[in-house]
Amino acid sequence: MSYISISARSPVWLTPAEKRSKRLYQRIMSGLKWHQGDTLKFLTLTSKVEGGLGQAWHTLYERIKRMTPARLVREGYLDASKLHYYYPNKAISEPLKMEYLKVETREGNGVLHAVFFGDYLPYAWLSHVWSLVHDGSWNVHVSSTRGGIRSPRRVSSYILRQYIQNQNAHVRTSWNQKWVFRGFVQKWKSLLKDRPFEDALNAWDVMMERHMERPVDDWDRLEELVRSYYG
Repeated sequence: MSYISISARSPVWLTPAEKRSKRLYQRIMSGLKWHQGDTLKFLTLTSKVEGGLGQAWHTLYERIKRMTPARLVREGYLDASKLHYYYPNKAISEPLKMEYLKVETREGNGVLHAVFFGDYLPYAWLSHVWSLVHDGSWNVHVSSTRGGIRSPRRVSSYILRQYIQNQNAHVRTSWNQKWVFRGFVQKWKSLLKDRPFEDALNAWDVMMERHMERPVDDWDRLEELVRSYYG
């Protein structure tokens, strides 16, 4: 799949697949910029059976949110001596965090590709839980970048190439609320209505990259943030 830049408006002659690719690029890029400086992780979940991936993912995600480092140790998935290494700034009784964007494809019986920011997930625990929630499907792969994201654009393009090589295999994309913030797609679209595309994109980049300096609670404060940098 060829990379399609979002630095210009989508020409009317783009195919539906190309437009979908551009939308996905924007969703990925927004999350990477929002979490810039954090370590990005990659997760692939395969299926032994057709169907049921969406419900299986929901169940897995709920179990991740209920799991704690202390429980991982008690259940034998993590050595107590590794707690500080894998969770250096986390209370061992605090539930694991995962802010994700996922793509479902028709590869094989169906595959889920997810990128996420959050806590370490032991492979053995992840594989075991996936097999429980999705009919014995145990094959999972999880990895991470080294340190924070230095080039969100390059990583976004890489994710598209790796996950959506065949546009016809793409089923759906979804994310949780903290991948960026709740309603961010609607906010992006409203920004496009009021500005030329390049101005909207520059303003959006400011919102994504500077939000930690002034926490964003609502759209008015986002607009205020843009004006403070662009006038």
